[in-house]
Parts: sequence; C-alpha cells; structure tokens
Amino acid sequence: MERFPCRTGTGMLGYMLHPDCWGAGLATEAVGLLLSYARQELGLAKVEGRCRGDNLRSEGVMLKNGLALERILPMADGSGDVMKVFTLLHN
Repeated sequence: MERFPCRTGTGMLGYMLHPDCWGAGLATEAVGLLLSYARQELGLAKVEGRCRGDNLRSEGVMLKNGLALERILPMADGSGDVMKVFTLLHN
C-alpha cells in the first residue's frame, strides 16, 4: 500500500503472486487485509488498483474486495492494450 502523497488520503494498491499460487484465494485474502489496514490504520479515504485489460484474475480480486471499475486507459506503449483502473472509497 502506497500513499500519494499522504495529504490526499489516497493509496495505490499493488501486488504480485507467483503463478504456482494462483487460484488459491491468496491474493483475494491479502488484498482484503491490505484494504482493512488502509482504512483503519492509515485512514485512507480512497484506494486505487490497476491491472492490464487481459488480467482477469486481478480484475476478479479487486471486484471481490469491493473495488469498482472507474475507467479504462490506453497503454502508453501503443500496443493497443488497456489498463483498467479500479477504486474503493472509504466513508
């Protein structure tokens, strides 16, 4: 969890998991714990997570944890791929 910058109350979610561990629910559980920490300990009002357009597993992890698709951005490399941006607002 990274804050951008601290005064904005916004955090950026990022994670990587070895392919041997995919499908076991580890990322979903870890993201849930990070989001709780972001809200309760860091006091973040907003958390943003991103994944490539074809990364359906990461998309599912974010959706299961309450993040909503906010926007879709073209990749800067001109590949035609997209970056999906998800957000969670803490009230």
